[in-house]
Amino acid sequence: MLAVVAAVLALALGLALGAGPVVGRSDATRSAREDRLATQADRLQEQVTALERQARTDARVVAAVGGRVTDGKLEGHSVLLVRTPGATDELVRRTRAALLGAGASLTGELTLTSTYVDPAKATAPLEDLALRLVPPNVVFADNSSAIERVGTVLARSTVAAEPGSETDQDAAALIAGLDELGAVRLDGDPGRLAELAVVVSGAEKKPAEPAVTGLLRALDQTGAGAVLIGPGPTPSAIRWVRGGAPVGASSVDSADSAAGQVALVLALVEQVAGGKGAYGTGSGASAVLPAPLPSAAPQD
Repeated sequence: MLAVVAAVLALALGLALGAGPVVGRSDATRSAREDRLATQADRLQEQVTALERQARTDARVVAAVGGRVTDGKLEGHSVLLVRTPGATDELVRRTRAALLGAGASLTGELTLTSTYVDPAKATAPLEDLALRLVPPNVVFADNSSAIERVGTVLARSTVAAEPGSETDQDAAALIAGLDELGAVRLDGDPGRLAELAVVVSGAEKKPAEPAVTGLLRALDQTGAGAVLIGPGPTPSAIRWVRGGAPVGASSVDSADSAAGQVALVLALVEQVAGGKGAYGTGSGASAVLPAPLPSAAPQD
């Protein structure tokens, strides 16, 4: 019995003594691996920092050169700024500044509320009001939906290919009615029509698609042209337009960048000349900017 106990103790002592070097080697290996990972992480962070610095420099260059490219391009042209429920204050501010910097005159800022893009409100009360206050000479497309008919009437009340200087009283009445329903808000003079329209979008949800795309199509057809813009490479409204039925309006993704704002101005110039395109860096974009760069838009 004592022999058995002695053998077990000897075996245990041997294992304990042998484990020391093994544990030591394991700790050393782990430490070396951690050092290598830390070095790699530092190297990657340096690369990220360098890329961010380069991106900031590129943005400053584009902003500086972009002003020269777009300066005066929209002189003599009026623009309506349309804001969807997902558009951010910052993108609207930058867009307004880009348009004014290009010489455009803004007739106003039309804000679509959640009521306007709510499918449950399309027929009643929105279409009921639109058909009751529809301005003259409005023609609805065959098989158009309720919200598309609302968009047609709203476009007729805000833009025209050749807008006059007089206030359109029928248009003013329609805007006032939609405002009373809480569907739109207009920062500007109701009944003053613009030649062009810019629709500023953001993170819209899928149910808003018919309202946003329907109004964009109507603005393009009623006025001299329209451009849809959104932040980042894949804004939802941009995907709807580029992946759906063809529209005459242009689209610009990454509009929250300096290059995107340049593309917006040049896309409007192209619209006046009868062209269109999909610009930016996201899916479905055909180019970063219109090419060749359009010359200054003709003035009346």
